[in-house]
Amino acid sequence: MSSDHGIIEALAYDLYLERKGECGSPLEDWLKAEKEVEKVNAARIEKSTLLKALQKRSREVPGYAGKAAAKVGSFRR
Repeated sequence: MSSDHGIIEALAYDLYLERKGECGSPLEDWLKAEKEVEKVNAARIEKSTLLKALQKRSREVPGYAGKAAAKVGSFRR
């Protein structure tokens, strides 16, 4: 998570600016930003895992490569 420190810091600052420093705390901003970064990272990991599974399946099942390519293309949009 340390590599995401700067991103979290920037997102937390944006949240602070959005609320104009009112009705909240820096800790709340930080925790909310941290959750957003975790969601993005989880989605990235899930996508990577799915792509690897599709690639493996395309090697194992004859004719599956076309279907896998179509699935991969849908993720890149």
